[in-house]
Amino acid sequence: MVKTIPHWYRMINRLMWIWRGIDPREILDVQARIVMSDAERTDDNLYDTVIGYRGGNWIYEWATQAMVWQQKACAEEDPQLSGRHWLHAATLYNIAAYPHLKGDDLASSAGFVKPRL
Repeated sequence: MVKTIPHWYRMINRLMWIWRGIDPREILDVQARIVMSDAERTDDNLYDTVIGYRGGNWIYEWATQAMVWQQKACAEEDPQLSGRHWLHAATLYNIAAYPHLKGDDLASSAGFVKPRL
């Protein structure tokens, strides 16, 4: 279930992320870094609108967290455990890219129309 949470531009889908294997504490840690950022936002009332790729920016914080797991995967000698770390990193990169435009007819049509311009 995707729930609208006040002060977030994006729909926060914690249950889905937990189901995909992300520890709830890790989610809250990343969200805390976003919330606590003093960086300029496009909308001061929305936490995840930090301007630019820097601390506090949604993509930056989730990608930074993913890099932690990517580094663990590279350092891990056990191939099975390394694979789990890679999957975890991939899931975090997926959250960094959220929201996805699948099902967004307007976005799809914009991509279709653009080459005609």
